[in-house]
Amino acid sequence: MLKMHALPPLFVLACIFFLWLTTPLQAQDWLKAAPQSHIVEQQINNYLPSTPTRSLLSSQQNIAIIMDDLGYRLSDAKALLALAFPVTFAVIPHTPFATEVASQAHQAGRTVILHQPMETSNPKYHDINQVGLLYQGMTREHFVQVLEANIASVPYVSGLNNHMGSLLTSLDEPMQWVMEVSKKHQLYFVDSRTTHKTVAIAHAQREGVVWAERKVFLDASRDIMSIKKAWQKALRYAKKGQQCIVIAHPYPETLAFLKSQVSHRDIASLRNFLHVESQYADAKSY
Repeated sequence: MLKMHALPPLFVLACIFFLWLTTPLQAQDWLKAAPQSHIVEQQINNYLPSTPTRSLLSSQQNIAIIMDDLGYRLSDAKALLALAFPVTFAVIPHTPFATEVASQAHQAGRTVILHQPMETSNPKYHDINQVGLLYQGMTREHFVQVLEANIASVPYVSGLNNHMGSLLTSLDEPMQWVMEVSKKHQLYFVDSRTTHKTVAIAHAQREGVVWAERKVFLDASRDIMSIKKAWQKALRYAKKGQQCIVIAHPYPETLAFLKSQVSHRDIASLRNFLHVESQYADAKSY
């Protein structure tokens, strides 16, 4: 009977000793089996839009120039097509030569995007009567109807960027609508960044839209020294291996600079130079 009463404490002690011996090994095995932080991050990333949504430019492309405000003059297209390197044609919808400019660019192998007018906060340029303009206060139905008509009016578009838009790009609901339509047509979105309050990229990421954003305005000031200084800034990004989207306008000063001041050495060093391409071919898993 004594032995019968003594067995349980001994059994308990044996169990405790066994657990003490084996717990480190079990813990080690559990740690091996458990997802590490980088694995967890990768699992999360599997459910997020894939890499192309973080950049339009491939690793070989350092600089892309987007030429805004096209469609008013055929002479602008002629000057751009005569350059020694490609630029992206951002065409304003419903302009007199929008279709012809886009067609010429496409035939020459240039990228065409829609330069979508959006409401500005600058009263100097505030005109909600502009044809094709997207502005606050529109119903969703009207907003989408206008954007769809603009996309249809410019042939060969592979993406869009905002024309002005310092007010509209800061508003959540309109930017969500823009990205929904962009995704429907598999168009990428380039944020011209006309305001630091922009929420466009956040909505592009949320919707799984391929996106990029402007880093340099080439001709915010039209004098040649300012243009040259802005170009040097873009080259510094490139020389660091960073990607840089430059936005320019078809001013005489800008066209003259691009024709005469961009050196052959710059062009050669940048190889796949100045070209924005849609990467939806690699992004259809959204």
